[in-house]
Amino acid sequence: MWYAIKNLNTFSKALGRTIAEEAGFTTKELKSYIKVSNIKSIIREHARMGEDGLLEINEHRLDKISLDIFDWLAGVDLARLTAEGLYDCWWDDEKDMMVFSHSKKDKDLTEE
Repeated sequence: MWYAIKNLNTFSKALGRTIAEEAGFTTKELKSYIKVSNIKSIIREHARMGEDGLLEINEHRLDKISLDIFDWLAGVDLARLTAEGLYDCWWDDEKDMMVFSHSKKDKDLTEE
């Protein structure tokens, strides 16, 4: 079943709040991690244009949208924790991916 989005701005704000709340992010974190315009872009990327000119989504596309928004929030949070020195990160050529681990500094603090 397809659902029309009548007000993209309102829908984007409500969806962002819901995902952030379910994932344990505060409203303050949500607002500093992702803009409403970014959420709108993610929705546009996955939605289709209906015959009436409104964006439409179904459950499957809503799942993809929600996951993209969550990935964005988690990525920004992980970058923040790394910048604060709680995690180390580096590029692993063999795995062809970024690797994160607790920093030695953080381990030293927890052992005291």
